[in-house]
Amino acid sequence: MPVQEQWKTLKAKMTGHYAYYGISLNFRSIATFYDRVKYVWRIWLNRRGWKGKMAWKSFFNYLDNWPLPKPRIMHSYC
Repeated sequence: MPVQEQWKTLKAKMTGHYAYYGISLNFRSIATFYDRVKYVWRIWLNRRGWKGKMAWKSFFNYLDNWPLPKPRIMHSYC
């Protein structure tokens, strides 16, 4: 899958996840979800070619061009 399609799919899925699970007192869980998505996406990108593994610094530069939505609370029940 091209990177742009991966990015669009990840953005949509993450936004939906935040909309459903982004309730009061659940920020730690959705922040962990955000970190895990970044970790797994880096693994997926590493499998794309024969150039070797992408360093975390390079991946964070990559995220500047293809930013993922940050976790946030969507519903407050307090």
